[in-house]
Amino acid sequence: ERIRNSGTSTVQAIAKAYEDMQSAWESNGARSFLLGKKPSGSTATTLLVTGRQRWLPGRFQVVVASVGDSRCVMYPNGRKDSRGEQLTNDHTAEKPVEAMRVEMDGGTLRKHLAEDMETEGPMRVYPGGLKLTRSIGNLKSCPAIIPTPEVTITELPREGARIVLATNGLWNAVGNK
Repeated sequence: ERIRNSGTSTVQAIAKAYEDMQSAWESNGARSFLLGKKPSGSTATTLLVTGRQRWLPGRFQVVVASVGDSRCVMYPNGRKDSRGEQLTNDHTAEKPVEAMRVEMDGGTLRKHLAEDMETEGPMRVYPGGLKLTRSIGNLKSCPAIIPTPEVTITELPREGARIVLATNGLWNAVGNK
């Protein structure tokens, strides 16, 4: 599929939008920092349902892009169990593939010691100390923290589905049920 006949694929257009958001954040974030405000970043999840494709007659596609640990979960209608299909991956330092990429990009991984100096928290990326490996706007952690989204394309079931996009706060509490 092409976006407005520009020669750009849907996946490329979404990835460029994330990069453009990062550029805007860098411009505005630097200004905020100079004004005494601390710029911080954000996770992002984008959902696009595309129309019927020539190569999939009668079917729709769900295109999902994400950075960070917000999730998109699809619950097909008519399914007997209540488990959803997670359409995104959590981009955290605990994931081996993400950890390897961060180290290749010059980041350092280590657990953060709590104030009692005995309790360790989750693996974090330094500089910055973030648990996430991908986000938009985390200026202190660049270039190890990247804004490049992971994009998945999934066929929408014929019977339809409910799709939920939410932050990690919800998913940590209820799981993908």
